Amino acid sequence: MKQVPGNCHIYVDESADFNMALSVIDNAKTQRTGVCNACESLVLHKAIAKDFIPLLIDALSKKQVEIRGDKLACEISNSLVLATEEDWGKEYLDLILSVKIVKNIDEAIRPY
Repeated sequence: MKQVPGNCHIYVDESADFNMALSVIDNAKTQRTGVCNACESLVLHKAIAKDFIPLLIDALSKKQVEIRGDKLACEISNSLVLATEEDWGKEYLDLILSVKIVKNIDEAIRPY
């Protein structure tokens, strides 16, 4: 069995309420960044990525959060930093969030 790091992820499905999702992400990432239960990675359904990522950038840039994205996320916005393999299991304990775009919930819960 593959060993997978246990950091905190949030998944935003295609049916999500954007305002609620942004509020949860903002709180989970910026409320207390130095604790082990802070959100470190966002997993985002592909169907909403083009609409959601600009809103995410707007919300988190106000709090100086660096967003590192996979290739698809970076194609949506050039203001994202390209994530490395290390980013998917990294516990930043800082104002950094990785974003991975997935096709469905099955891909979202599968270990990277």
